[in-house]
Parts: sequence; structure tokens; C-alpha cells
Amino acid sequence: MTWLESRAFCRAIGGDMFILGDDLGPFTTLLQHFAVNGVTADFWVGGRFINETSGWMWVDSTPLTMGSPFWAVRYNEGCSTRPVPYLNHTHPANDGACYHYQQAPPAITSRHCVASTYQHYFYLTDENCFSKKSPLCVMPGEKKPQAT
Repeated sequence: MTWLESRAFCRAIGGDMFILGDDLGPFTTLLQHFAVNGVTADFWVGGRFINETSGWMWVDSTPLTMGSPFWAVRYNEGCSTRPVPYLNHTHPANDGACYHYQQAPPAITSRHCVASTYQHYFYLTDENCFSKKSPLCVMPGEKKPQAT
């Protein structure tokens, strides 16, 4: 299913797409569940890029936490410096060293939907909204999973 089809499916069965807050517990529980059960599928979750002003948001209109510990690292053919902000000024880290890896999502992307994928060890990645993945739905009133 595409991201929109996945959202419609989750809502049709009375739920919505899986979202994360700042609490690591549900994310850790999800990763443990996938590992213990040998899950290899890719899943759409309830995050998407809205626009330059709003940025990345969950389907409940709360902002996504960017960077670690939720987002995957991607390899980039080209290399770029990594900026370090310091006292309202940004300078290149490590004397402008070239890095081939960057944490998803990049500042500019055409991939506007969020997935949890096997390729990226189920960390969040920005994906093309029209690619096919399984929906990860939750039902209202379900207790958040507890870390074990």
C-alpha cells in the first residue's frame, strides 16, 4: 500500500497509523518485537513532511523528533561537510572533513513520508509516499507498549 492507502486502511478499521512521541519506550518495544519475531517487512508509520513552515509532523499534528535516536543513517554517493552551530555561527566540523553518511531526513528531500524499514534496522526513514509498504496501525485506547 502507499502511505495514503495505509492511512485510509488504519482509519477504516477504527484506528490510525503508529506514531512516536519523545518517549523511547514504545519505540524500543517495537524494535524488540520485530527482532524477536524475525520481522523483515517495511512499514508505513504516521509521519509526513507537511511544508517548509510546519516541517515533519505526526498524523496527530505533533512534530516529529528529528535526529537520534529515531532516525536512520543513510549513505550518500557525494560527500558533504557537517556543520556545527556555535554561538549563533555555523562552521564545518573537523576542518571541513568529507562525510558520506547523513542522518535521515536530509534538509532537502522528495521523500515526504515516514517508514520503519528492515533495510535501516527499523529506524525511521524518509520514503517516497507512493512506494508500497505495510501499514503499522494502532487502535484507539490501546495502552502504549511497555519496554521489557
